[in-house]
Amino acid sequence: MKKMLLSLAMATMAVGAANAQDAVKQAPPQDRAEMRTEHMVKELGLNEDQTAKVKEINARYGEKMQAMRQAQKAELTEKRDKRAELEEARMTELKGVLTPDQYAKLEARQKEMRDKRMEHRQEMRAKPMKQDTRAKDAAE
Repeated sequence: MKKMLLSLAMATMAVGAANAQDAVKQAPPQDRAEMRTEHMVKELGLNEDQTAKVKEINARYGEKMQAMRQAQKAELTEKRDKRAELEEARMTELKGVLTPDQYAKLEARQKEMRDKRMEHRQEMRAKPMKQDTRAKDAAE
């Protein structure tokens, strides 16, 4: 019974931590810098002068990280679009070589593989995150 309650508590904490991390990732850079600074003040016992300097550093690098994330997102979108263009050109050329029956089989197989990938992704998202075994072992 104790183990079951402990497991339930740990699972609840893990979900809460994951939700908190998502909120931090979605917060504007200035808010993330503020949260990071507050955490450092508590953990490291910073004085006022250190707090002001750390806050400025966290804000500056937070802006740089935000710019980097946005650039990466744009780059991924560009790559995805380029891949789609290439695949469309490939399929157009294949359609000129294959018989209608062969082309239909190819399209059916590709759809089947896409569906399997989507199913696998959904399964992976539905799986609970692995718990930290060290915390579990320490509790026992």
